[in-house]
Order: sequence, then structure tokens, then C-alpha cells
Amino acid sequence: MKFSKLTTTVALAAAAAFSSGAGAFTITNDDGSNSFGGFDWASGAAAWTDGLTAAETALVGGCVASCNFTIFYAGWAVAINDTDGNPLGGAAPGLDVTANGVDAGYEYTMFATLNATLTGFSGTSFTYSIGGSSTFDIWYDTAANAKIASGGAWSGFKDGVKQVSGNLFSPTDQSFNTAAGAPNSVSLVGTISLSGPQFTPALEGTLISSTLQLFPAITGSFSRPTSVDGTVVGDVTATGPEAMFRADANQDFFVPEPTSIALAGLALLGVGAVSRRRRRS
Repeated sequence: MKFSKLTTTVALAAAAAFSSGAGAFTITNDDGSNSFGGFDWASGAAAWTDGLTAAETALVGGCVASCNFTIFYAGWAVAINDTDGNPLGGAAPGLDVTANGVDAGYEYTMFATLNATLTGFSGTSFTYSIGGSSTFDIWYDTAANAKIASGGAWSGFKDGVKQVSGNLFSPTDQSFNTAAGAPNSVSLVGTISLSGPQFTPALEGTLISSTLQLFPAITGSFSRPTSVDGTVVGDVTATGPEAMFRADANQDFFVPEPTSIALAGLALLGVGAVSRRRRRS
């Protein structure tokens, strides 16, 4: 399934928005960090799918039912970057960069729900799009309690003070391969709808660019989540019907010109219209 002309316009609008002049935010943490530009998220984070098998079946049948599925992401920050993409200082008590449940300062954690539509697959290779209704939340917690327990129970990822919320979408079709050893990358853009008191000026209405890297989570020291803050992860096994990934991610935040914000808003409206038409078809 190819993207429509409208979706191409969405991609161009987003590109124009992100190419505009960017300003700087100030972020206030226990270590006095400022000149905020974005987050670098841990390479040991997790992403997994729900409904992928049903989407495959629907695609074979011409989407008589639904080709939609969900990608979930849970992770923690290992660096707070400045506007040049370099880590800000993190001296003690500083940023806790390990998810071991030991309070060593403060932490930032993120949980994302990406609403995807399968557009094609062959064997272990998939193509899909991510719609503008996808969301993410970022929490700031002075009790650095994010923990990956033995057995796969992840906790402390969705607590603290919610500092950032927003939506994400993929301007173009994305692809991934669930085969062992196959690296994958997801490119996302979006806007911020909630900004907490950590940020000056507030982030509402500004833009975000995010890259999510996915690696097969079949071998190695990666701790596969069986639940995140009490929510059970579905039937995701090394050979099961869904896909589990070890995930790495980064996010860049931008202060766009007012015209660029308007373009981004139109872009998101366009993605929503495409999504609604697909559901009615």
C-alpha cells in the first residue's frame, strides 16, 4: 500500500518545520543542567508489538478486518543533551543512568504507544506506517526507582512527575525485519502537548524528532519484559507470533518559527484524515 499525495505533503510540511531556526530551552534538574536539546535513551530499553499476527492475517485478506497493530516502548534516559547533541553535565547526584531500582539521584523514563498500520510483509520483513494518534510520555522522578527485575518484571517507568507528553507519526513508510541479527530503525516526528515545570520556556506546541533503533532480542544479556508497571506484556517470545526488540532511541526538541508550528499542525491533521479514511475503507 503506497502513501497518498496528501501524506507526501505531510512529510514535506514536517521537513520544512524541522529545518527552521531552532532556539534553546532551559531544563532544571538536581545537577543544574540547562540549554536542553533532547534525550538519549538507553540501548537496553524494550519495544514489542501487539496485534501484529492479526494484522498479517487481515493484510492477506485485503484488510477485511484490520491491518492495525501497536508497538510499545519503555526506556530510561542515559543522557540529557544540549542543543548541539552533546551530553550536559551530570555530576552527582545527577542523572541515574541504570535501571537497577537503586536511588542514585533523579531519572527520566519514557513510555510510548505507537499505533501502526501494516502495509506489507514477506517472511520476516514488514513495512508499516505510524499514525498521528501515537503518543509518548516522559516522567521526571527524584526517586530513581526504575528497575528491571529478574524474571522480566519492569517497574518504576510510569511514575514520578510527568514532564512531557506528545504525539508521534512516521512521515514515510517504515520497515523492520524480525529475523535474528537484523537491525531496524524507525524515524518519527511530532509535536508536544504537555510540558512540565522543568522546562523554560514551556515545550507545548514545539516539535520533536525521534529515532528508534530496534534489534532482535533473542540472545545476549537483554532482559525481556514480561510486564511494565504491572501491565502484562502479551505473548512475545523468541519464536512467537509477536516481535520483541531491544531498543535504543534519541529525541531532539526544537523551537520552530510560528509558521513552522502551523505547518506541523496541518501535517498532523492530514495524517489523521488519512487514518480515518483507511479505517472506513
